[in-house]
Amino acid sequence: MCNKFKYFLAYEHIMPGRRGRHRCPRWVTNVPEVQYFKPAGVPLSSLQAVDLTVDEVEILRLVDIDGLTQEEAAVKMGISRRTLWNDLMSVRKKVAYALVNGQAIHIRGGAYTVAGPDNERRK
Repeated sequence: MCNKFKYFLAYEHIMPGRRGRHRCPRWVTNVPEVQYFKPAGVPLSSLQAVDLTVDEVEILRLVDIDGLTQEEAAVKMGISRRTLWNDLMSVRKKVAYALVNGQAIHIRGGAYTVAGPDNERRK
């Protein structure tokens, strides 16, 4: 199975029927172990969820936690600075919406390839 097809299958559940050019895989060094975050005391079954992809969580980690500039984070992920900026604004909006409206956050899928801690890229 070719990598493009694997990528398509992983991303199709996030944006079904997406048209236009496909997203290039981003390099990710830290895949989160947790898949859900939710408000305390509310059963997950009664909550709506906002979906975040693994590569979106990586962007938040690099820029907001590790303190990298957008240029440095873009190079580390193998994408343009403009693409990183667009994705960063999108993921920040999703997280803010989930927090303000008391929704769960579900982390899954996305267009990414795992890289080693020293940015050694492996497939």
